[in-house]
Amino acid sequence: MIYGAGAVGGLLAHRLVLGGAEVSVIARGAHLDAIRDRGLTVMRRGERSTVRVEAAGSFLDLMPPDLVIVTVQSQHTEVAADQVRRSMLPSTWVLSLQNGVDNEEKLAQRIPKELIIGGSVVVSTEVVEPGVIVHRSGGRIKVGELVPGASARVQRIVEVLRTSGLHVDAVPNILAAKWAKLLWNAPFNALTALTRSTPGELLADPWTSKVVRGCMDEVVAVGAAKGITLGAEQIEPVLQTLADSDDRTSMLVAIEAGKSLEHEALNGYVVRQGEALGVPTPINRTLHALLQFADPAASVELGRSELLAGAEVRGDLPHSA
Repeated sequence: MIYGAGAVGGLLAHRLVLGGAEVSVIARGAHLDAIRDRGLTVMRRGERSTVRVEAAGSFLDLMPPDLVIVTVQSQHTEVAADQVRRSMLPSTWVLSLQNGVDNEEKLAQRIPKELIIGGSVVVSTEVVEPGVIVHRSGGRIKVGELVPGASARVQRIVEVLRTSGLHVDAVPNILAAKWAKLLWNAPFNALTALTRSTPGELLADPWTSKVVRGCMDEVVAVGAAKGITLGAEQIEPVLQTLADSDDRTSMLVAIEAGKSLEHEALNGYVVRQGEALGVPTPINRTLHALLQFADPAASVELGRSELLAGAEVRGDLPHSA
């Protein structure tokens, strides 16, 4: 079961169905209606492919699966975990393929930790209309146990996911892989959303490229304080890969669509961990505050003045930039 058949989850469901897997999906609203009525469509390089898949708006409406793959935005993890917990089998495994580093911890507050597997996915996709997803680039998945090491069940999951045709690897330390993704997720998701630009455009400008590098340096410093080794040998390849990228990040897509943002799981996480470990994170703190201000969902619920007042009380506003 794919819990959250949006851009990433929908692509994965589509590819798994084509690979012969028995798949069901959880979606909502017009997207769910379209999948039920017309199927799930993926467009890639001008080609269009549609599959039929069992779809529902709630976990309770479907048979409990052997494996649940959670692909909802990080701010919806707890809601997903509550639904999964109420209906899963004692043998059901739960794999997180979400943005951020601590979603497995959130899932483990409601689901037995021994049933949870960590994951990371790098792909550029977008729901362009209900039931229709564009796959622009990428498609690399990493899977691993929360406790470093290899396991037979991770290898089994990898074998199943490889039927999708995507590049899937088992890794001995999934936390390190998730921090490596955070290294580029924190600057590029935040800055593309705030500036309405692409990663390539950010890196082509001398001012925003400095902000990108500064944000990445802070992620490296916080990671080091937590025992996660990141460095220039990982930063430079990322910058080279994205130098000409015209991909639209998930946060850019979300802010343009008026949807809630994942800043708490990205820049907010870096800030909170930095505070706990005594590592300054002024750039991430600034980006976090600006995204709080810009978040369409938060702005509607609270109003901008109330939002900023709350941020000041919580100490989330930047001290320096």
